[in-house]
This record gives sequence, structure tokens and C-alpha cells, in this order.
Amino acid sequence: MWDFPENAGLAALLAGAASRKAVISAVCHGVSGLLNLVDGKALASGRTVTSISNREDEMAAMTSSCPFYPRPR
Repeated sequence: MWDFPENAGLAALLAGAASRKAVISAVCHGVSGLLNLVDGKALASGRTVTSISNREDEMAAMTSSCPFYPRPR
């Protein structure tokens, strides 16, 4: 969550995969790597995206150490 959204290498890799219509998957907080990907519009726009739930972060007492919730409140 700290380095994925601003990682240029990851963004290039995922943009290439998206242009090939490849399946892109991530686990837990890994979806944060998709946040800044754009191809005219947000890459995740209009798609179903799943992630760890806010409640799971709360139960693990991670809310104060994570820079943002994985799902908007």
C-alpha cells in the first residue's frame, strides 16, 4: 500500500498486461497497485475489483498503520 500506487515499473507491467486483455489479479492489499493505472480512464473503472475488506483491517488493528482503507468509506 505504500509503494505499489507510485511504482512506475509495476504500472508499466500492468498497463502492458491490460493492453493485451490479460487477467490481472492481486491478493489482499495488492489491489493498491491498480489505483493509479490509467488508459484514458482509471483502469479499474467499470470493472469488478475485490480486496481485503475494511473490517478485516479493523479486526487486525491495521487501520492506524495503513495509509488508506482499501475500500472507500
